[in-house]
Amino acid sequence: MQIQPPRTAPRRSGFTLIELVIVVTVLAVLARMLVTTSDSMSRITATGTIEAVLQTEAERALRTIVEDLRRSGFVEVNGKDFPFVFDDGNPDDPLFDSQAHAAAPLTALPDDNDFGPRRSIVLALPSDLDRDGRPELDADLDGVPELDGNGDRVHTDEPADTVGLWDEFANTIQDNGLVWSHAEVSYVVVVLADGSRVLQRRVDNDPATARVIARHVERVQFDTPESSGFQLPLGCVRVRLFFRKLDEDGRLHRARNEVTVRLRNS
Repeated sequence: MQIQPPRTAPRRSGFTLIELVIVVTVLAVLARMLVTTSDSMSRITATGTIEAVLQTEAERALRTIVEDLRRSGFVEVNGKDFPFVFDDGNPDDPLFDSQAHAAAPLTALPDDNDFGPRRSIVLALPSDLDRDGRPELDADLDGVPELDGNGDRVHTDEPADTVGLWDEFANTIQDNGLVWSHAEVSYVVVVLADGSRVLQRRVDNDPATARVIARHVERVQFDTPESSGFQLPLGCVRVRLFFRKLDEDGRLHRARNEVTVRLRNS
C-alpha cells in the first residue's frame, strides 16, 4: 500500500483585501499622528521663537536705558528735580508740561498680568559738549568747565577749548563742579503711524530726536522710591518692560523684563 504524502496548503501570494484595509488604516493613523506631532512641534517652535524675539527686544532696550540711568542722578537742574516720572503721558507738574505726549493706549485688560500704569521718565544727564565720552567738570569752580574743543586731548577752560561749545544758559554747574545739561531725556511708549507700538528715547520730547528702543511694547513703568511707595532703596530707579505680540494664527505672546539701577550720585 502506497502512502500518500500529506497535502500542503497552497502557497499564497500577496495580501487579502481585509489585510490591505488593516494596513492602510494603520498607516493612515500613523500619518495623522505624525502630522499632529509635527504641527504641535511647529507651534512650540514658533512660540519659542516669538518669545525669544521679545526677550531680545527687552534686553536690548534695557541696556540703553540702564546706560542713561547710570549716567543720570537724583539732581536739581535748571530749577527742576530729576528724575521725574508721570503716568499716561500727562505730567502733573507744570514745570514738565513740555513732556506731555500721546501715550499708547493699553490693550491689556484689568485682569491681565501685564495690566498696570503707563509710567514715563524724564532724566537729566551730565553734559559732554566736546564729545570725548567724559562728563564736563569745572575743576577750579570758576564758572567755565575744562573742555577739549580743539581736540588736542588737553582739557582747559581757555577760549581755544571752550568757544562755540560752552553755553552757561544751557548747562548747570553743581557745587562739586560737575556740569549738567538742560536737555531732558525721556522714555515714552507711543503708537506710530503704521500702528506699531514702540518705546522711544527722546530729547526734549522732540519727535525729530526720537529713537526707537524696542517694538511690540505694551507698556513701560519707571519707578522711583517715591512712586513705588518707598519699596525701592533710596537713589534707585526700577524699570519694568511689558511686551505683546500676535502670531500668524492670532495667538497672543507676552514677555516682560525688569531691572533696578542705582543712579550715579546715590
